[in-house]
Amino acid sequence: MMKNKAMRIAAGAGVTTLLTMSVISGSFAKYITSGTGTDSARAAKFGVTVTANGTMFASEYATDDEAVGTIAKSVISSGGEDDHVVAPGTKGELLNATITGKPEVAVKVSYEPTLTLNGWEYTDEESASSEYFPIIFKVGDKKYGMKGVKDSTGAAIANGSSSIAELKTAVENAIKAYSKNYAANTDLSGIGADGFVNVSWEWAYNGNSDEKDTYLGNQAAANKASTVELSMKTTVTQID
Repeated sequence: MMKNKAMRIAAGAGVTTLLTMSVISGSFAKYITSGTGTDSARAAKFGVTVTANGTMFASEYATDDEAVGTIAKSVISSGGEDDHVVAPGTKGELLNATITGKPEVAVKVSYEPTLTLNGWEYTDEESASSEYFPIIFKVGDKKYGMKGVKDSTGAAIANGSSSIAELKTAVENAIKAYSKNYAANTDLSGIGADGFVNVSWEWAYNGNSDEKDTYLGNQAAANKASTVELSMKTTVTQID
């Protein structure tokens, strides 16, 4: 009898213990945290426009002599348009490309020039032929031309080129050197003279060879004209 009573007491104590543990375990706090990440984006603005300005060569050049009016003027070609011409005493300028926009990405403004010079040779009475290019190019504030050729002030070109191929490379590299990288949100319309490239040219009267100039003019009259062409592509490209 005493044994059964003891067992009932023990069983009751066990139930009480289980109930107590259940109550205690349910009352303890737990560490818990959570986070929800939400973000959105739009395409970054580019909105850059490049506009080529100016004409390097023309069909007509004005002179200071009002009685003459023009220093050089082409006749209408068979195609119905005026040919562009160059002659002693003429000059011209290729104005800056106009770049507008404020891209939200870093960009590179690059200049890709191509200078093509054909037929610039002089043949003397002994039938000896040599290269002769009387035109001087100005890129920024530096002048480029052949050795011995002088500008309108009568000054020879410092470090003049020894060949037409060398001159072509020098002019193209001078233009390419204006290519530059810009940080995001740069207003490209305000990058200034250091960012834009400016190219001009002149075929001066002073100090050059009248005989050789006349030879080139006579060759042109015989449909063997020397030609000069400068093209320049301006590109704005996003960079990493």
